[in-house]
Amino acid sequence: MRDVVRRRETLQREVVKFRYYILKFLARRGYIYRAGVHWRLAHYTWLRQLTGVTLPLAPEDRIVFEEYFALLEYKLPRREALDHHIETLALSPAYASAVATLQWFRGFQVHGAMVLAQGARRLAAVYVAPTTHGVSRLRAPRTLQWTA
Repeated sequence: MRDVVRRRETLQREVVKFRYYILKFLARRGYIYRAGVHWRLAHYTWLRQLTGVTLPLAPEDRIVFEEYFALLEYKLPRREALDHHIETLALSPAYASAVATLQWFRGFQVHGAMVLAQGARRLAAVYVAPTTHGVSRLRAPRTLQWTA
């Protein structure tokens, strides 16, 4: 579960990065979208029009733009698929109560709650160990040492 959440976070950073690359690449060539908010349906329509054969992007610029845009369009459905998978996992008995509790806090969506829930679960498994007198402090004190 931890790796799925990490991959989703990595994919989100990549989406943001490619959006930035596309906007800056087009701005350097004088193409700035001014008809509304970026990354909405109208903006995507405008971007798709730039890939047309009749528009004045130079052939080498068209190759670079199409590569950036194709990678972005590949990553968006992958992110949606991971979102769906994480939401499905959040309903599992192992995470359902923790996720539901965390979502009571303002601003917590499923993904943020899953990050905290799986992190808390991992910490509890590593650092807290039951003893005959209750809960011991730490099972492995060396795990708290700083490592570079």
